[in-house]
Amino acid sequence: MRSRLTLVVLSLLLALPVAEAKQSGTTKAEPLVTGVLLHEWCGAAKEIWKDKDGNMSFTGDSSRMSKAMLCLGYIRGVADSIGASDKPGLDPHKRLQRYFEAANIFLDRHPERRGESAAILVKEALQALD
Repeated sequence: MRSRLTLVVLSLLLALPVAEAKQSGTTKAEPLVTGVLLHEWCGAAKEIWKDKDGNMSFTGDSSRMSKAMLCLGYIRGVADSIGASDKPGLDPHKRLQRYFEAANIFLDRHPERRGESAAILVKEALQALD
């Protein structure tokens, strides 16, 4: 039931229209998810992630659980969209763990860039794995 709720929340979040900001009479699209928001989601994931024998397991309240799932879903979506293929023979869960770690390291090392699109930041982090 929780996984279904998480999928619904993620679907709704991704379906929201992109906010627009007016600057000098022109309209500029703002990113739907910034590095600030992704860093918050992934912070929750780091707090509740338990790695047992190579399997991902989460323990925590529903709010942190939802944020953790948003983080992992977002990173996986970016990885799939850019065709990230480091270690193609590696188990998908292990690859996701590598992507999660790479994105978190990048966000931690570049706090000045967290206002940018999270997709761009994750893409750069994953490309650094190659």
